[in-house]
Amino acid sequence: MINYKYLHVLTGSTGFSRISKKDKQKTSRIKNFQQCIRLKSIRNFSLKAPKLEVVIELLSSSYGTTSSGVCAVPSAGSIYGLQFYLFVTESQEIYHFSSSNQLINLKRGLNPLIYFDQFSGCPIILFIFGHANSYAYYYGIRGYRYMLIEAGHFAQEFIHHATMKHLGICPIGAFDDEGLLHSIGIAFTDLLPLYAIAIGEYHE
Repeated sequence: MINYKYLHVLTGSTGFSRISKKDKQKTSRIKNFQQCIRLKSIRNFSLKAPKLEVVIELLSSSYGTTSSGVCAVPSAGSIYGLQFYLFVTESQEIYHFSSSNQLINLKRGLNPLIYFDQFSGCPIILFIFGHANSYAYYYGIRGYRYMLIEAGHFAQEFIHHATMKHLGICPIGAFDDEGLLHSIGIAFTDLLPLYAIAIGEYHE
């Protein structure tokens, strides 16, 4: 989190007005910085849901390779063992984001009690899982830490991209692990639920 007391160190004593308008690249970075400063968690969403194509784009840009050919987030040993599931509240459907950047409808529903129904009108919830065995195989007990770190890197990247598209988001750390695993149908695998992100339009 940015300490506003030291904001002048990053932007200059007179703020963003010191940045030359001719330097478009620098201006773009400053705008992104301003956007991050304004970032806040949203708990009251609009009834309008983002298109799934937009969410696919966000996932691809947050956990794929960038235009320069490097990976968007670091992964210990290049394991990249995270898995993503989307829950669309209106249709009560769960989708799996595949390695080919496609959403697969699992034809399953999800009880709101699993995520405690703590949001008003949240249209989409992204659940982040990790293949625990993949990390443990290479790094033993420490692999669990690396898996959590990777999930944190991804979440930060995803939230950044979603914010740039003017979407409302809210990270979720409290949900029923076992209920979630059984609902999706992955209870007897090495997948561990790590984090979740509510996604939607801002409520005007």
